[in-house]
Amino acid sequence: MLPGAFLVALLAIAAAAPPSKAARWEIEPGPTTLSAEELAIVADPAAGAQHAVILVDETLRDESDPSYTKITYRQRAKVLSSEGRALATITLPFNHQTAQLKDWWARTICPGGAVLELPRKEIKEQEVIRVRRDAERVLRAALPGVEPGCIIDYGYRITVQGVDRFEYIPFQREWPVKLLRYRWNPDAGRAALYHMRRPVNTKLEVTKEENSLLFTGADLIPFKPEPLMPPYDIVRGGATLWYNWRPVPSDANVYWDSVALDQDEMFEKFLGKKPPIAAAIASLGIPPDATLDEKLRAAYDWTLLNIRNRSLLTAEQRAAAEEQDEVEQKEEKKKAYAFQRKWNSAGDLLDHRDGYRRQINRIFAALARELGAEVDFVLAPDRRLTYWDKVRRSEYQLSDSFLAVRGKGEPAGKWTLLDPGSAMAYGTIPWYLTATMGLRASAGKAHEIPLPYADARTNLLGAQVRLAIEGARGAASVTWSAAGLGQRMSDERLQLRRLAPHERSLELLDFCGHGGDLEITRAEAPGIDSPTASFALDCEGTLVNLPIDRGGSRFFLPIQGPWIAPIPSLTSASRTHPILLITR
Repeated sequence: MLPGAFLVALLAIAAAAPPSKAARWEIEPGPTTLSAEELAIVADPAAGAQHAVILVDETLRDESDPSYTKITYRQRAKVLSSEGRALATITLPFNHQTAQLKDWWARTICPGGAVLELPRKEIKEQEVIRVRRDAERVLRAALPGVEPGCIIDYGYRITVQGVDRFEYIPFQREWPVKLLRYRWNPDAGRAALYHMRRPVNTKLEVTKEENSLLFTGADLIPFKPEPLMPPYDIVRGGATLWYNWRPVPSDANVYWDSVALDQDEMFEKFLGKKPPIAAAIASLGIPPDATLDEKLRAAYDWTLLNIRNRSLLTAEQRAAAEEQDEVEQKEEKKKAYAFQRKWNSAGDLLDHRDGYRRQINRIFAALARELGAEVDFVLAPDRRLTYWDKVRRSEYQLSDSFLAVRGKGEPAGKWTLLDPGSAMAYGTIPWYLTATMGLRASAGKAHEIPLPYADARTNLLGAQVRLAIEGARGAASVTWSAAGLGQRMSDERLQLRRLAPHERSLELLDFCGHGGDLEITRAEAPGIDSPTASFALDCEGTLVNLPIDRGGSRFFLPIQGPWIAPIPSLTSASRTHPILLITR
């Protein structure tokens, strides 16, 4: 949290103040005429309202039935400029496989009295973001006839399967908000908590109603996203809503100690009564006079090379593994007992030589302890999304785990951070878990541990390009390749591995820059089958329509192209939020 920038609050609903007897409200369409107050609203650049102002923004989030989340929403806003017409494009997260649109209204109300309705049939489901294999879908529609001076009023009721365990709700919008109301009706059968952040001098309040919480805001200042800024839930006014299955003590340290204790207990359960760890160590063939560091590195390399990592399989490898599982199941059934692998056990992992990320981390932890090292488990947030805030007593903000290893008796701060389950090089962890704080679990106690970022020189991307003009036809042959060092382009490589072959081929064409004047004829990713290899790309193609001089005798070869990585654009003379560089 930025010091002094926010006021925060944490409250378990069950322990909140007595319920307010304020009148409850329902979300319904607004009036189809402009009030005198609405007609009087004009652009006010000093208040950040030069383009538009949201008059009412209200939501009812009903999770009283844990099987569904029912969301009712309404927005009423006045458009003050051409730029403010962006509010006329309505977008709401939606996937028809998990959600249903129950009700809808949308209209443009003009100063002259005209009312233009947007019928439900005009709403279209679209795919807006695809990160390789995963896609985000929305419902999108554009209100008709929106001009400066018009009012827009729209709303909907939507039902979504399930309930989010940990959800950040932004209250600040990119436009000023006159009135905000957000009611949360949580599942009464679980401990429900919230944590609110509000910019200083912003009127954001929370009131406990019967079986619900009501957040209200007045005259909220606009929030302007900036490139390379910290996560939204750190710098944007809003609330985090979550459920907790464990008791929530008043002392945050007691809560986090219980989280740490869980890590120890899960590890002991994984080991079982007689884990075959000593036999595994004997099979490594480590020289008896090796140092502890040499022993640990040997065990680390053996883990990466000999245990198939089901979390990092390519699409083809995943299909083969599923087929193999079916064969093993049939063979076991022939022996007159059901096929039942004990996936979360050290013995099973060593017998079958495969497992998932956290299981592989646990088996290495067992090997390292057998070799004489001190090993603790570390929980950490993905800093692209959030930071660990001890006040928010929910382990869901700590989405990843890895290991901290050191020799017994070494100084308190001398830890080597390892993540064999991510196939990282020895002594490294995924870049998005660095440059923040993590929770180190040791003997049932939680300790903060700094997670330093890697030296930038260990994570580089190099490219080699050959451009050759072909005769006098204004074209050039292009051959270029890229090679990553360390974790540079590691996320992109992992996503490529998870794609089906045809989808991977299309993505590789995009990586190589296919399109426009560049026609790619070969796009390959050498070493894509290996989970531990670095990013590599080989491309060939033809570049057409080369610029030519006035005399028509010389062509010019461009320097820019897909072989040059984009540079962050920081063109504003000032900014509100600190710059958070991507260090990998």
